[in-house]
Amino acid sequence: MVPIVQAEVVAIIPTLSRSRNLDRCIGALLSESDDQDLRILVVGNGGDTGSHPSLDERVTYVSVGVNLGWAGGLRFGRQRIDAQFIWAIQDDMTILPGCLRGLVSVLKSDVGLGAVRPAIVDDRGRLARRSCGGYVDDRGTVMRGWPMRGRRLHGLRVPTDLSYIASSGMLIRAGAWDDVGGWDGRYYPVQYADVDFCARLSANGWRFSIVPGALARHAGSASSPSNLRNLLSFHNRRRFSEVWLGGSAPANWLDQAPAIHPDVSKEMLAELLALSNAALFDLDSWLATQHVIRPFSQRIRGAYWTARAFADPTL
Repeated sequence: MVPIVQAEVVAIIPTLSRSRNLDRCIGALLSESDDQDLRILVVGNGGDTGSHPSLDERVTYVSVGVNLGWAGGLRFGRQRIDAQFIWAIQDDMTILPGCLRGLVSVLKSDVGLGAVRPAIVDDRGRLARRSCGGYVDDRGTVMRGWPMRGRRLHGLRVPTDLSYIASSGMLIRAGAWDDVGGWDGRYYPVQYADVDFCARLSANGWRFSIVPGALARHAGSASSPSNLRNLLSFHNRRRFSEVWLGGSAPANWLDQAPAIHPDVSKEMLAELLALSNAALFDLDSWLATQHVIRPFSQRIRGAYWTARAFADPTL
């Protein structure tokens, strides 16, 4: 039985396995706890994170045994914490000094903000391209990210009309999280989960924002093969469109979960989920045998907006 993790801020890290990235991520987070009431909950989505040689009393590990995905891991963690603020952390992030203090300060100063996230910077200290969030068109497609090219932080103008902010490093007011029903685990394993969550915040009167003074680094998109990401983005975009463009969003997505016969055991479901996840990850290998050429439409659209970004500083 995992004890309830209590602190003003609890960071939840869903992860597939223990790695150097995870160790670095935890180390950077622990340095933030020197002047903030911070605890860490690592949710092992089928990995070996249940044990750790350098166990710290500020870190709690729980092994789920099956990959719940990003949103599913966050939901699982939420049931086991008691916090004013919840910090969604990806295991390949590096939090830079003072990041948490800046995020907490902004949330405490504006009660209408449901969530904020740090600025993701590259090795040169510039705001990383397409790292903060983006805009969704009337078909539910993410038409462009922001910023469309690397930006200096000095004099940065953060847009107030973003459709969503990216989930990595997002600090969320616990009251806002619960008010909107939490994260939707059907956006599996991660694509469009943040788009949906921010749509839920907006629909319930909460705002979200980027905090340029809070900084982090993020390797990004390293856990899924390229064609798998494209497939899941297509699949999850359709789900997002059905929910948000075909009517009002459900108050709680679990209310619409299919009924499962009582004779179907948890072990059977876990095995099927693990097998399905493994099959999905073979997609790139399979496509290599089919000589499938990926369409260029996304690249053309991205090149167009990147070119425009050199003339327009708001992009």
